[in-house]
Amino acid sequence: MKKRGQVALFIILGIIIVVVIGFIYFNRGLIIKTKTSTESNEKFVSARLEPIKTQVQNCVQKSALKGLVILGKQGGHFKPYKYEELSGFNVSYSCYRANQETVNQLPLISDMNNEFNSYMGNVKTVTEINSCIDKFSTFKKEGLNIVERGNLGIKGNILENNVRIDITYSLDVKKGDYTATLNSMFTEIPVGLGKAYRIAVDISNKECNGNEFDYDGLGLGEPIVTSSVQEYNGKKIIYLKTIPTFKDEIPIDFNFIIE
Repeated sequence: MKKRGQVALFIILGIIIVVVIGFIYFNRGLIIKTKTSTESNEKFVSARLEPIKTQVQNCVQKSALKGLVILGKQGGHFKPYKYEELSGFNVSYSCYRANQETVNQLPLISDMNNEFNSYMGNVKTVTEINSCIDKFSTFKKEGLNIVERGNLGIKGNILENNVRIDITYSLDVKKGDYTATLNSMFTEIPVGLGKAYRIAVDISNKECNGNEFDYDGLGLGEPIVTSSVQEYNGKKIIYLKTIPTFKDEIPIDFNFIIE
């Protein structure tokens, strides 16, 4: 009987050992499988972050360029105080006569930045950008879950040869149990609105003080803009167009009126 009891005990211990070993191997395989799945999701999400950013940047660029064209053709204003409607644009006066005095209303570059930022933040422009992004439908078809954690924020800075745009857009990009977060990005639009504005300042400061600006001199040396002047009823309409100074630069107009 004693021997039978010992045999039974060994059998039970053997079964317990087999069960424990099986449990360990089962869970080890499960852990390895889970780890492999997480690593695969992380690799996939990481590879899609740049294309997601590129889509946002391209959509912002498209709407921003449209706004910059309007800003340039209207002399630095979206809603000018005094203007003439020419070819569908409200071309502003850079200087005009009021109460026998000359008023110079060519905006500061900081004012242009503020007007541009207001344009990019208005409902129509934001709706246009969101429509272009299209809720990231292309990426969602790939199995990604992209969740917005905040509204799109845009801040532009008009420089000499380009316009830098800082974009705030908080996104959670998920696949399986892995999540990556995007918070901000930037893009640049290669338009020389800043250099056109600089020439407009020189012209306005001269002409508004009753002096004749040397437009022919703009073509000397290394010209950065072309110009044409149309005179009527004692007014001058100044048309400036930037000359690209590098391969990808996009020409842009800057028009204004001097009275």
